[in-house]
Amino acid sequence: MNDRYDMLFAEGRRKITRQTGEQVYLVVIDEYAYFSATVGDKKQQAEFALSSLHTSAPGRSDSPAHSLV
Repeated sequence: MNDRYDMLFAEGRRKITRQTGEQVYLVVIDEYAYFSATVGDKKQQAEFALSSLHTSAPGRSDSPAHSLV
């Protein structure tokens, strides 16, 4: 992910679109709340939340809902 951010920054772009040709990856975390608030101790929950924050926080989809999988 960091390599992609570096590439986008170097090219003066903010996002990957269909026209750019980069491969897009979909990561699905089922039961996110379960892993971030239910199982494990507070330290493990915080560790999970922090490690997944980098993946989930950078942006949101600009696509209409019907084109999302």
